[in-house]
Amino acid sequence: METSISKLDVLPSYEDNKISLEKRARSYLHVNYAHCHSPQGVASDQTLSLDYRTPLGSSGLMLHQQAMPVRMKVMGEYHMPKLGTTVPDREGLS
Repeated sequence: METSISKLDVLPSYEDNKISLEKRARSYLHVNYAHCHSPQGVASDQTLSLDYRTPLGSSGLMLHQQAMPVRMKVMGEYHMPKLGTTVPDREGLS
């Protein structure tokens, strides 16, 4: 079965300033973290879903907004990949 590329979903570019900050941030989070933090991901048992298709109110982002920077500093052995917790993504943070 062949899939037409025109039927695939396309995420908004996180670099496009004409798109709302929320959509750009959600797109960035999806690309970088949804492989784990989504209903099908390794961290699916967590309260955070970074899949772009998850409605914002159901994503857990609003609950984690304040806790995230603190949690990223104290991650343990079985948490996010070490590269993602030891090398800050300056562009993503801004």
